[in-house]
Amino acid sequence: MKDTTKRHILKSAAAVLALFILTLSFAGCGAKGDVKEQIKRAHPEWYESIKPALDELKVTGYTEKDGAITIEIKNSTYSNDFARLGELHNTFIGKNPNYFSNGERFYFSLYKDGEVICYLSSCADIKVPKSRDQIDRYEIVEKETGRILYASVLYDEISCLTSGKSSMLLKDLHVLFVNINSPQKGTKNEITDWSFIGKFTGLKKMVLVTNWEYDPSDSMYDTFASYYPQIKVFTSGY
Repeated sequence: MKDTTKRHILKSAAAVLALFILTLSFAGCGAKGDVKEQIKRAHPEWYESIKPALDELKVTGYTEKDGAITIEIKNSTYSNDFARLGELHNTFIGKNPNYFSNGERFYFSLYKDGEVICYLSSCADIKVPKSRDQIDRYEIVEKETGRILYASVLYDEISCLTSGKSSMLLKDLHVLFVNINSPQKGTKNEITDWSFIGKFTGLKKMVLVTNWEYDPSDSMYDTFASYYPQIKVFTSGY
């Protein structure tokens, strides 16, 4: 009788332990997939406005610290929704300029294979991959409004700023950093196609971030000027 009772107690304990482990497993899964819920709890109205883009993206990080709000996105087949995220954010800020009352700055980053391929930001201190220069030396500062005004993108990943309809989003975008990693001036790999900038509507300044001492050709400036006669172009080697 005692042995039977002991076996019953052991079985009960095992069942409770199994249930506890199972509960932890579900809790762990919930924690990992809870990033969007964090955004929703923090700023519900903003979340509902940007939700159509977030629903199509793998959101891997969300932080609020020192007046900066950061959303991290992992690249997927829906990478164009990263640009849509910026567009929806800008629309919301335009309709609700006082929703974020403490002058928050916004940073959206898109990762691919562990590397950042595109940043969107509402302020000038956007991170520029592999650049060692101070951004403010280029006099690119625009008046902050809470809207996404700055983008930094690898040249080979420019499509992440393109919508599904093959037209550029972010009509408020004023400053574009283009990071060029491999083509060398004077070689057959030199970049000659800059026509994509014509798809933007509000571009004022461009910064070419390169891995060599780069001196844009006259034809390149002509291309820029054909789309934006008043555009200012800066270069940065690293």
